[in-house]
Amino acid sequence: MAVPATTTSTLPLTPEAVLQRVNELVPVLRARARETEKLRRMHPDTLRDLTDAGVFKLTLPADAGGLEADLSVISEVLAQIARGCPSTSWVTSLITGGNFWTGILADEGAAELLATPDVRVSGLLAPTGKAMPVEGGYSVSGTWLWNTGGVHSHWVILACMTEIDEVPTDARYLLVRPEREQEVLESNRWAPRHPHRIMRSTDYRKESILLLKIE
Repeated sequence: MAVPATTTSTLPLTPEAVLQRVNELVPVLRARARETEKLRRMHPDTLRDLTDAGVFKLTLPADAGGLEADLSVISEVLAQIARGCPSTSWVTSLITGGNFWTGILADEGAAELLATPDVRVSGLLAPTGKAMPVEGGYSVSGTWLWNTGGVHSHWVILACMTEIDEVPTDARYLLVRPEREQEVLESNRWAPRHPHRIMRSTDYRKESILLLKIE
C-alpha cells in the first residue's frame, strides 16, 4: 500500500528548504522501507517525493535551475534520508553525485543532459569499455558492471579506454541514455551477502555505438 507524503512544498526551493522537506519525509520513508526491500529498488513514490522535494537539484548548476548546494547540506540531506531508509539514501547519494557532472561538462554536452526534466545521472567510472576514435566521435563497445541507481537514471556515464595499435592510451568518459542505447542486465550475484537488496546494481552491455566525446 502506498504511503502518502506531506511536505512543506510552499517554501522557496533552497538547499535548506530541501533539507526541511526531507526531514518531513523521514516517517514516510521508514514506512515504505519494507516494501522497498521487496521491490529491490527505490520505491516509485519515494522517487517522486525526493524529486518533488528538490533533492536531485542539489548538485545541478545554478544557471540551469539547480541549487549548487554546499557539501555540508548535501551530506545532511542524505543522512536524513538514511534515517528513514538507508538503502534509498545510498542510491540517492550516487545519483546526486552523477548529477554533479552536468556542471563540469562542455556546454553542448551539459545542455543535452539538462534538457531532460528532473534529470538523474548515474555513472560507472571504471574504464571497462573500449572507445575507438572514428569520424564524428568514438565507436564504443564493452560491458560496465555495478551501476547502482541505473534503473532510476535518464543518463549514464560510461568510462572507456582509447587504444592506439591495441595499446590502451587514455580514459574517456561518455554519456548515453540507458533506455535507448544499451542492453540492461540485472546483477544479483552478490545478493546473499548483502541484505539491503535495493543496492542491487545494473550492468550495461553495448556491442557498438557512436558517441561524441565529452571534454
